Amino acid sequence: MKTLNLKRILLPILLIIFISSASSQNNAKKYFKKAERKLSSKHYKEAYAGFTKVIELEPNNADAYVFRGLTKYYLEVYEDAKIDFDRAIKLSPDYAEVYNFRGIVKDELGDTKGACEDWNKAFDLGFDTAFDLIEAFCDE
Repeated sequence: MKTLNLKRILLPILLIIFISSASSQNNAKKYFKKAERKLSSKHYKEAYAGFTKVIELEPNNADAYVFRGLTKYYLEVYEDAKIDFDRAIKLSPDYAEVYNFRGIVKDELGDTKGACEDWNKAFDLGFDTAFDLIEAFCDE
């Protein structure tokens, strides 16, 4: 009988966790889309707030870090943008475009060598557009 009571307790708890998780993911998607629109319309502070909210809801969402990093880049907060790109790469090491973006930020910070390393990595991962930056800025 104790097993039956435990099952009666566990099922509602599991349902609450599942519904809460699904709701959180759904909200994160809404915040992400809204923040994307803000970024596209150059409302960078609002975009930053939206992507930050997505990260609060889904701390392992690499795309949210990438887009928040782009937002910080446009706000000219380069060191903070680099931190977000670093986090995105940690979460998704084969995300080629992030290496490209981080390379651009590194170049803005005066780290051309680091930028070239990132652009080469982006190119190696299949982001062919990085070749133009490598050709223009890197001595290889």
